Order: sequence, then C-alpha cells, then structure tokens
Amino acid sequence: MIAILSQAEMADFRDQFEMLRDQTMKDREEIDQVTLLYKVCMAMKSTLTCLGHHDNLFQAEQSQSAVLENALAAEKENFHRLKMALDSERRRSREAIDRDNDTILDLRTALEVERERARASRERGSQQFLMPSASTGNIPSRFRSLQGKHILDNMIANDW
Repeated sequence: MIAILSQAEMADFRDQFEMLRDQTMKDREEIDQVTLLYKVCMAMKSTLTCLGHHDNLFQAEQSQSAVLENALAAEKENFHRLKMALDSERRRSREAIDRDNDTILDLRTALEVERERARASRERGSQQFLMPSASTGNIPSRFRSLQGKHILDNMIANDW
C-alpha cells in the first residue's frame, strides 16, 4: 500500500531532502578541510622532526667546531713555544760559535807568536822560550794585527 502524499507533505519532504543534501555537502567540505588540515599538521610534524634532527646535527657540529678551535689554539701555542725554543737554541749556537772562533783566533795568534819567538830564538842561538797565554794579553803588538780577518793568509804566508 502505497500511501499518497499530499502536496504539502511532498514539498516538506523535498525541503528536508534539500537541507539534508546541503548538510551532507557541508559535512563533506568540512571533512575535506579537516583531512587537509590533518595532512598539513602531519607535514609540519615531519618538518619539526627533521628540524630537530638538523638542530641536533648543528649542535654536534658546533661542539666539534669548538673542540677543533681549542685544538688549533693549543697547536698555535705549541708552535709559538717551539719557535721560541728554536730561537733560543740558535742564539746559544751563535754564541758558542763566536766563542769557538775567538778561541781559534787566540790559538792561531799564540801559534804565530810562538813561531816568531822560535825563529827569533834560532837566530839568536837560544832554544829556550816560554809560551805566552793569548788570553792574558802577552801577545806582542806587532802580532795583534794577525787577529783580524786575514789571519789564515798571514799563517800561510809565514810557513804554517
């Protein structure tokens, strides 16, 4: 049995159907918006997770950079100390070389003095002579000039 609906009931039924359809469309739009917002939220969460990971990497790199900077500062300090030690050793070496050269010069001068005394002694016929100390200044004035730059030439010229 099919009941016949009146025009008013039919219009009322259509209005309710239209309202239901409109509400369904609005619900679908809201569901689409919520779905979109959910996807955006998940993307942001993923981005935050990624940023957190990058932040951890950045902090690790900052820490490593600080360690390397400290190591570099320590190496610079070590290099400075090594340079100072080398400069000091070079200075001591130069001083030792200068002392050795002075000693060699004194010995050569003393040798020349003794050779000259030996020649003079042979010429006089006496074989006894005393060896003066070059460091006490017992070098005759005529041989003091031998302490200059050309001492080797003078020694060669005087039958070394």
